[in-house]
Amino acid sequence: MSLLFPDRCPACGELLDGIPKDEDLLCRSCRYRWELEKHHPCPDCGLSEDICGCSRDVDSLTRHLVRYVSEMSGEEPLPLPNRLILAAKERYDRRLYSFLASELAVIIGELAYGDNSVIITSPPRGFLSVVRTGTDQGAGIAKLAAKYAGLRYKKLILRRGSSEQKLLSAAGRTENAEKSYRLVRGAAKICRGRHIILFDDIITTGATVSACQKLLYDCGAMQVSTAALSLSRSSRIVKKINRRYKTDETEE
Repeated sequence: MSLLFPDRCPACGELLDGIPKDEDLLCRSCRYRWELEKHHPCPDCGLSEDICGCSRDVDSLTRHLVRYVSEMSGEEPLPLPNRLILAAKERYDRRLYSFLASELAVIIGELAYGDNSVIITSPPRGFLSVVRTGTDQGAGIAKLAAKYAGLRYKKLILRRGSSEQKLLSAAGRTENAEKSYRLVRGAAKICRGRHIILFDDIITTGATVSACQKLLYDCGAMQVSTAALSLSRSSRIVKKINRRYKTDETEE
């Protein structure tokens, strides 16, 4: 099968010949660029993205891996994190999901702080998006990450029919999120007194995470932390921090 369908890097499409099976999630070039992305400084706190705790009006301990560049012109090439996350949204790819989940498992493990009773959950994707793509990337990645971190994933949140968040303004996202989610029957029994880690692939305004966090606290969760693949940053801010980052490197 590997001769007919050779393994390729999910980010750039390069053949993965010669790369050991346990290292073949990304080609070496994309793996190197991914590590650079994780270590870019946050424009708000100055720490690298993968240890930064900055959030978007999210009232919880929040961790993310990389930045997701928004408000880009059509002429700009998509950064590596954008390509990987968009690819995960568009189709199920075992290698890509495994890679993102293994990276996510690191920060989930740090948030859990050795507590094996921690539960991982995620807000469900919109029904029409699941029908169109055949996948709920958030649930798929979160389940794998929970497995890799030695924790349990539970479906605690359901979605009501609503508009897609990406089509709305910041104020519209908040209003939409507040009416879009509800908890599954029996969620209170699972959440009561527990630490819940809520996963979302991209935090843009924080509306979805905040709405789901409130539901979990209202049903008795002791603590709700947030883990994300990326925090959305405008291209203007990214260009500014990139210029500063390159200047600092030159001075060193």
